[in-house]
Amino acid sequence: MAKRRNIEGIVGVYFEIDGSGAISAITVCNSSGSPLLDNAAVSLVKKIHTVSTQTANQKLSPRVNIDYELINEQ
Repeated sequence: MAKRRNIEGIVGVYFEIDGSGAISAITVCNSSGSPLLDNAAVSLVKKIHTVSTQTANQKLSPRVNIDYELINEQ
């Protein structure tokens, strides 16, 4: 849908990873200005489910930028 509408943007996403690698508390910390892209970024992080961590029982709180950019397919 975003591709059909030519929507691009960068979404800043914050989430927490607990000591077992489970992801929670997913929030948009910097909106792209498009609810469509913001929701897609949250959905993308939700699909990860768990992350392998090297630090047992330590909570991590990363912030990542997800860049949605249209590319020409030929």
